[in-house]
Amino acid sequence: MSGQFLRRTLVTPLLIAATLGVPATAVRASDAGKSAAAGPAPMQFVVNIGKTGRGGTVLQVQVVLEAATPAASQTVDAYKPQLQHDINLIIARQTPESLRTAEGKNALAEQILESVNETLGTKPKNGVKQVLFTHFILQQP
Repeated sequence: MSGQFLRRTLVTPLLIAATLGVPATAVRASDAGKSAAAGPAPMQFVVNIGKTGRGGTVLQVQVVLEAATPAASQTVDAYKPQLQHDINLIIARQTPESLRTAEGKNALAEQILESVNETLGTKPKNGVKQVLFTHFILQQP
């Protein structure tokens, strides 16, 4: 690694933090290069679907809940354990056959969106506006 790269990734965040009045100890090297608008962190799920036991299918999926407003994003964070539980149950009710198609994936995203907004007491315009799959793998034995 070059010295210039290290200076940019370590010194720049410290200079920005100092300008904003943030203590230097609050800035970590792992935060270097991350923007405030990096977006919500994906929620990861590994769920058995279809037949259980031998011969069953496992879905590995990462879900991002795209909030319509900053306030909705904070609400999602506050309800995250409940939302994860609900999403796990929704995924577990799916069939491998339905999730092999784009229509099935879109239907799953819509079910999750409706459930999340129901739990939050919101609508897509002021709550979660979109469910995005950033990782989607069906594994069969």
